[in-house]
Amino acid sequence: MFAPVLLGLCALIAVGVARADGEAGLVIQNGDSVDTYCVPFAGESINGADLLKKVSIPVARVGDLVCAVGNVGCFGASDYESCTCKYASTGTYWAYFSQTYGQRWVYSGLSFALLKSKDGDMQAWRWGPAGANSAPPPPPLSFEAVCGHPPRKAVAETTQPPSTPTNAVAATATRADPTVGATPTGLSTLTETATAATVMATVTQSARPPSTVSVTITSHGATTATAAPSVTSSSSKGGGSRRDLVLFGAVAGTMLAIIGRALVWRRTHGR
Repeated sequence: MFAPVLLGLCALIAVGVARADGEAGLVIQNGDSVDTYCVPFAGESINGADLLKKVSIPVARVGDLVCAVGNVGCFGASDYESCTCKYASTGTYWAYFSQTYGQRWVYSGLSFALLKSKDGDMQAWRWGPAGANSAPPPPPLSFEAVCGHPPRKAVAETTQPPSTPTNAVAATATRADPTVGATPTGLSTLTETATAATVMATVTQSARPPSTVSVTITSHGATTATAAPSVTSSSSKGGGSRRDLVLFGAVAGTMLAIIGRALVWRRTHGR
């Protein structure tokens, strides 16, 4: 009787998951404590204000100036002075960053209600001393490290078969002609361009300085943390009982057949 209820719950959960068109990472850093969240959203993008709402992190602000994030900062502010309160002299505030998928953290001067992130992008808030319109970035974190998997667009790009450029096809056809001995110009240029791009990417990656910041990262995973009921467990239990019954019937049938043959043999041989 529980199977229809469990299946209905799974269907509702599946519909809720299907409505998420993308995911964005959210990083909150206070000193050496870093909290990460993976936030699903509907549509093409999500702004910073909605990201914080989805993980239930309150924000105090005056206009576009953020006074507090969570339980850290200045509360009950009504103007710039009260928004910065005692931290104005030390230049301590909540610095705001964004990160396009595969790129580095970039300090954002936009209001968090205007800055939007697409699938695979991330946003971060870092509390600490900083200068005007600049601050030390959060630790280098990838979307995969926050959400545990690559974004959908990256998966889609890797699953698509590579397209063959038109000039490469022509060059291949020309090279197959035994009457032509020279390497086609189009293919040579294409190869050199690809090689240069690979070398540049390798040099850029190796040139990035390693992180020397020692922080404690706490991952909160996806905001939709409700686990689906275990239908497999209930189904396998019922299936196991049915399999046991069938197996018992087969064994019993085999035993009866053996006994029947023994009785026939005994009657035939008079024993």
